[in-house]
Amino acid sequence: MKKILCILMVAMLAISALAFAEPATNTELTILEPMTTEDKLYEMIPVLDSLARNMGIEGEVAYDAGNPEFVWTQIALICQNWAAMNALVTGEGDALTIPAELVQEYAWASFGGMQQLPEIPLTETAISYDATAAGYRVQLDEAPVTYITIERYAFDAAGTLYVGVGLYNAEEEDLRLGGLLVTLSEPDPMNSAYSADFPYIVVSAAVEQEGDFANLNPVEAGIRYIALEGETAETIPQTTSGYTSLSVGDRGDAVRALQTRLNELGYSCGSVDGIFGSRTRRAVRYFQDAIGSTQNGVASAQVQERLFAAGAPEYVTYVSLSKGDAGIRVEKLQSRLRELGYLAEPVDGDFGSRTKEAVKLFQETAGLKADGIAGVKTLKALYKSSAPECEDFITLKRGDTGVRVKELQNRLVELGFMTGKISGTFDRATSRALEAYMEAAGVEGDSRSVNAAFLEALFAYEPAEEPTVEPTVEPTPDPTEEPTEVPTAEPTEEPTEAPTEEPTEEPTEAPTAEPTEEPTAEPTEAPTEEPTAEPTDEPIKPVSAITAEQLTIVTTLVNTQLESSKSEAEAVMWIQQQLELTQTGVYDVVTLNAVKAFQQKIGLSEPTGVADEATVAALAELKV
Repeated sequence: MKKILCILMVAMLAISALAFAEPATNTELTILEPMTTEDKLYEMIPVLDSLARNMGIEGEVAYDAGNPEFVWTQIALICQNWAAMNALVTGEGDALTIPAELVQEYAWASFGGMQQLPEIPLTETAISYDATAAGYRVQLDEAPVTYITIERYAFDAAGTLYVGVGLYNAEEEDLRLGGLLVTLSEPDPMNSAYSADFPYIVVSAAVEQEGDFANLNPVEAGIRYIALEGETAETIPQTTSGYTSLSVGDRGDAVRALQTRLNELGYSCGSVDGIFGSRTRRAVRYFQDAIGSTQNGVASAQVQERLFAAGAPEYVTYVSLSKGDAGIRVEKLQSRLRELGYLAEPVDGDFGSRTKEAVKLFQETAGLKADGIAGVKTLKALYKSSAPECEDFITLKRGDTGVRVKELQNRLVELGFMTGKISGTFDRATSRALEAYMEAAGVEGDSRSVNAAFLEALFAYEPAEEPTVEPTVEPTPDPTEEPTEVPTAEPTEEPTEAPTEEPTEEPTEAPTAEPTEEPTAEPTEAPTEEPTAEPTDEPIKPVSAITAEQLTIVTTLVNTQLESSKSEAEAVMWIQQQLELTQTGVYDVVTLNAVKAFQQKIGLSEPTGVADEATVAALAELKV
């Protein structure tokens, strides 16, 4: 199963520096940074991937920790597709033997810290208990054609983590099949069943719905799995040095010694707990990078010989990278370029042409020598908190992900060429929307790959005709037709009421035999009544996409910034004018998306689409 990692972090970083030759390495010893939320979510991919395929794209099977069939299907899926990478797993033919403690960890992470496994139902044939091996036998199936991407996540006030997961078909041009909203929480490390391999446990999972993140501030991400060379666990015999290969899942004194030595050299793997987990694996990969070894995260006997030898290389912060390089440092470089908007290509750890162009674009923006080589000065500038974000258009291709793709999709929605959920993945639906735009605009291009010039034209494009807000035809001042009926000469009806038996008064006048007034020969100059026929189609009134409270705050911010006293509608029209939108006076979805795209452009860390003080101030600076 081929999968590609793409971790899109959202913290805003930055730079300033002068352009001159850069040294290849900064020998300053530092400690590896702690794991981020994205790092932790990456470690949860086996659990989340299995959940997505277990539940189905439309939630055909509900998440239910009390359903033995669902529980064992989940465990079997993890074992079939992910367990082979664990050093504790052994294989024979088309089957694996999984230690009982590892199966328990899978259940623990998938079902809110489950400690008591239910009995395997008779309907479950993919997994069975093997008393002789004190573990479980799992029958291997064909590799699945689907993969997941962790698309967004958010924490609520209580610290609960909500994760949006998309399921994709790799054989159908990365077609998005559906998605889940998964609720995660951090486990209690004091729990006897605590597993260092999984930083979160699943609390619940359900098919995605509109408004899943409505009251939260989601971080947009694009976290996908990357297969590393030689990652499948493989026991290497002892060497004369006495070292035995160690990898994820191993435990004991040998792992403690490994962790202690990694920490001494600056390759921080956290606490020395004797458990080879994700942080230890990452530290080993950085050490493998330092010694020029395959960066698979497996501490083979040869790697340990180098690690424990006198003069073993210490961790250094910055190492020059250029086209052709590969590995964990390139992954980090690509992730940072994606954060700042210079790259939309998924992180694959290979420094190719697109990564080089992204580095050059950053160097030009930061005032550095634009040679496409990520030297020490470039890297220092790139990882600073004040690093400039990309404000230029960049090439986007099928399979790209992240904020730059979302900008494109939001624009296509705004123009009416795209509908549905904004996924942040350049997929087949995005290509079809681009084809619709090209047909409407009369331009040529490749809907699978669009360059900066194409995108600049797309964002400048205005439809030929805007829908009219008011009816286009005014009523004519004079009736267009003569009256269709002529008044009758005589009254057409008798009086409906008879006189009272005893009239109290004599009638003052005798009824006139003829009507008292003759009808006018010609119609009056001005019609006495409005035309009775209304336009058959009423204009569609925009609906507000924000609450009344939010609209009041936005209006106050606009009036404060402009020193004016605009009404709510006038304030919204001013925002729409600054963004060159149709001025409806209603803060509708089009306005919300346009404001959100503008917030992303000016570098707000949490673009919501609701104009805040910084957004209004930036809008006021636009020359419209």
